[in-house]
Amino acid sequence: MAARNVVLYSAELPIEQVEQRRGGYFHLRIPGPLVEGWPAKRATRLLCCIGGSLELRSGLNHLGDGDLFIILAGRHLKRMGWRLGDVVTVHLQEDTDPLGVDVPEALSALLEQDDVVRNAFDAHPVGTRRSIVHAVSRLKDIDKQVRKALEMIRDPQIGRRRKE
Repeated sequence: MAARNVVLYSAELPIEQVEQRRGGYFHLRIPGPLVEGWPAKRATRLLCCIGGSLELRSGLNHLGDGDLFIILAGRHLKRMGWRLGDVVTVHLQEDTDPLGVDVPEALSALLEQDDVVRNAFDAHPVGTRRSIVHAVSRLKDIDKQVRKALEMIRDPQIGRRRKE
């Protein structure tokens, strides 16, 4: 993770779940009025330390009632032995990396070695760049990572199309 910054928020929070029709995500609720005082407000990217041992990078999602939430993947709950309703200690810091995700080594090397590809990547909005990083991260094979990165940098919709 990136270098640590000032803690924006610390609390003991229950693990909640969004209703199934809205995705059923496990999450931690963050008060909306609190977030409005943060430097980037609702667009703040976060470094999250949860339960003293789980570290995540995250963005904020809207609950629809003025509050926001941080998604907790089911795999993290399982690994940590947590369940819906458990109360965990949460420390949130601003992630000063504008991308807010760890870039795979193959993609990082590609961007460092090829200025044309780097410029094309940087021309995309931050959210699109983040989607490219996530798509590339899912692949284990380095050659496939490079191919996927180049495809998505040329046409970011490639990662969003469903196979027919």
